[in-house]
Amino acid sequence: GLAIMALRGVTTQRRLLLRRKTGLVPIRDLPEPNMVDRSQLVLALPFNVPDTALVIRTSVRPKIYLQGQGPETPARWYAELKEVALWLTLVGPCAPTEAVTWWRMDDWIPLSSGFGWSTSFPIRGLSTYEISGTFRDEARDVIRLMSDAPQERKTRLRIPLERVNSAVREQHLVDRFVALGIPLRSRFLKDRENV
Repeated sequence: GLAIMALRGVTTQRRLLLRRKTGLVPIRDLPEPNMVDRSQLVLALPFNVPDTALVIRTSVRPKIYLQGQGPETPARWYAELKEVALWLTLVGPCAPTEAVTWWRMDDWIPLSSGFGWSTSFPIRGLSTYEISGTFRDEARDVIRLMSDAPQERKTRLRIPLERVNSAVREQHLVDRFVALGIPLRSRFLKDRENV
């Protein structure tokens, strides 16, 4: 199946494989039959319909799980989509923002509706950054480096990245400076001796 997060604030004209099973894809290129009708997106998101999605190829294998174990879940895929979208903040002046998330299970899975849906609040006036040319390689490198980073480093960078993402979305320059002050302060307060 596919776990899909339509994004605002970032776009690409061609498919971009960021890491194994994860890519940035124009909405128009989502494979059939997992394509969500664009009219559904227009109804769900009356303005600023996204044209790019972050996609994770998911798999559910028929097997028996031991107690406490189980197959990958939509919650895990959602967390992974959110994490990769946040890491894309490091590419250019980029502010990837979730517009809508859905997942489709493969058709062969029994007793599965095969479809889930989640939306976020729309953001007016968000500029879009196109990942093209050399920035495609930069995006792959950023995702690879962040994927390989220790969990402690990822956790430490999460709040500063969220604030940088928020600052890029701000309309006014003063608001951007205020929003950028927060990640700088949070980063350097832990390391006062080296400031």
